Amino acid sequence: MLNTPCGHYYCRDCLVALVESFTRDESLFPLRCCQDPIPIEAVLPALSLGLRTLFRHKHAEFSILSKNRLYCSNPICSTFLGSSEYRLLISGIECPSCHTNTCPQCKELAHPGEGCGVSASNEEFQALAKSQGWQTCPGCHVVVELNMGCYHMTCRCRTQFCYLCAARWKTCGCVQWDERRLLVAAQQGVENEVGQAAAARMAPAVFAERVGRRAATLRDNHHCERHSWAYRAGGGTCGECHNDLPSFLLVRMAMLSSKFITNLVLILDL
Repeated sequence: MLNTPCGHYYCRDCLVALVESFTRDESLFPLRCCQDPIPIEAVLPALSLGLRTLFRHKHAEFSILSKNRLYCSNPICSTFLGSSEYRLLISGIECPSCHTNTCPQCKELAHPGEGCGVSASNEEFQALAKSQGWQTCPGCHVVVELNMGCYHMTCRCRTQFCYLCAARWKTCGCVQWDERRLLVAAQQGVENEVGQAAAARMAPAVFAERVGRRAATLRDNHHCERHSWAYRAGGGTCGECHNDLPSFLLVRMAMLSSKFITNLVLILDL
């Protein structure tokens, strides 16, 4: 058993599942429960050698702001080469895997003696982001997409900003949520609270009334400042790591983060 800083317990299988999800999904960085980071040293003994190595590498990669990460410019390779922040005066960084040299400034193929050009791939990505309505964090410049929740975004770099205009949070006059998104979140919150099977058996009028009450709560509490917890028997999907837990869930009764508006956290699955 692993006792986390927030007081919850993980069995080995659940901990391994969480770490495996972490290595595939950067939104789970730092590894945490109830938003409290889980010490790396406490996790490592439960992992196999291969997963332990991968976890360390991914933790090091995710610890660097995305704008400063350097990857091999060979698209077939794309090995993580570390931070470019203090290596801008170097003309090229050699990849240990394929030996391709990458420029730490423009992050394209090294070009000794020549100035950096405009990256065609970066231009294409920015055009795609604009067409899809994605936003760029004003702190670290990572591109984000809002799936659910209010327009109050908190980036991995801890910058808080408005999803609509990218201004620092509470410095603009934009609306703070989209009513359609809020109703979808309220419906999913009720399903998480009682379980999908129970929600399906609920009378439509009763279900609609509960969704309406939760929507009203989210309108007043979309800043995620207050929350409470309750255990619920029955399986479901963790709202943070997306693992399927068959036995029971710890249900968040109010939003803790607009990113995790699905109201679930991964806990011990007995």
